[in-house]
Amino acid sequence: MERAFPFSGPLTRNFRHMIPLSKRARRLMPKKALKKEVPVDDRIKYWNLVPGDRVRIKGENKDKIVTILSVDKFKNQLLLKGITRGGADKKDSPAFAARVHYSNVQLHIGKFEFPPKPGSDEPEIRDVFATRLSTSKPFYLREARHWVWHRFAAATSPALPTPEGAQPRKSRIRIKWPKVPTAPKPEASIYDTVAEDALKITWRPFELSQDPHLKLPDPETGLTLQDYYLESFRNPNKFPYDPSVPMEYYLSAELSNPHSRAKKQARWKERIEAREQLKVDTVKAELDNLDGRTRAEARREGLWKFEELAKEEDKARKHERWVQRGGEVSMARNKKRKEKKQARKQTRLREMILSDAKNQVLPESMRSKVNRYA
Repeated sequence: MERAFPFSGPLTRNFRHMIPLSKRARRLMPKKALKKEVPVDDRIKYWNLVPGDRVRIKGENKDKIVTILSVDKFKNQLLLKGITRGGADKKDSPAFAARVHYSNVQLHIGKFEFPPKPGSDEPEIRDVFATRLSTSKPFYLREARHWVWHRFAAATSPALPTPEGAQPRKSRIRIKWPKVPTAPKPEASIYDTVAEDALKITWRPFELSQDPHLKLPDPETGLTLQDYYLESFRNPNKFPYDPSVPMEYYLSAELSNPHSRAKKQARWKERIEAREQLKVDTVKAELDNLDGRTRAEARREGLWKFEELAKEEDKARKHERWVQRGGEVSMARNKKRKEKKQARKQTRLREMILSDAKNQVLPESMRSKVNRYA
């Protein structure tokens, strides 16, 4: 599953495998997978075995070199290519890639020349594996967004001869990381767009000054281009309309999303700047007209007036939002519904007639009215 093998590339971008699984993740994972989960303290932080490395397995598949497909950092296990479980041995179960603990594999360094065997003149070419690994200090590349360190083979099998002048314990062989495979680019077909056609300019903005039927609005009217375009629909006789004019060019503000992050941030900046300017103007107006007050008193009074104006603006803005989302219409509808309900209740009380029955007493104040209408 995706949570079991989330690390399929040779690059270490984060250390999320060092964080314990949440309760929600544990509920989604099968219980069988949680049984072999390694405690956080026993997990490997910096992995020197990554997908793409070639390793050999200890045990029944000894001396067989295979490639690592994926790394399970939550269980310290490897998924190997070419080693399967099931299938041939068990007919009822399908074959699947085997999981191997990281301690049961040795990293393949490469092929090296060794002295010839007794009775032979040709050097022997043998595969060399790392039995102990060491690393350099890791550092984080901000541009590439992944961690980088060098890995070395501190001990090998078979043992390599120590170079002259080097100490045996400090002689290390640097092991290169596997290359990140790149996806092959498919060949272009008849359904693909040629680069020249994609870069070609096929639409140019239309200018009102170039249209003989449309005239630019006069400065006295104060109509903008977008308002002028809308007026051509409302008053076609006064403002002639040309169907060939691209609508999206003049209605970009109306048709664009007003709730984008950039636009909301721009409106917020405008409100902050307007609020700061209001504060400066209010305090300046009080300082220009002291009326026997000190400058400190005038400043305090100016700040108080600014706070009151800010409260009024917030209140008006809140009311405007309430009206825009339909609060005023909803309140009027509820008020009308309550009035109808109260009118029906008054009508039922006014038209209610009680039938004669026992234990009914007519108050003294009502007897004169009853006798009057009798």
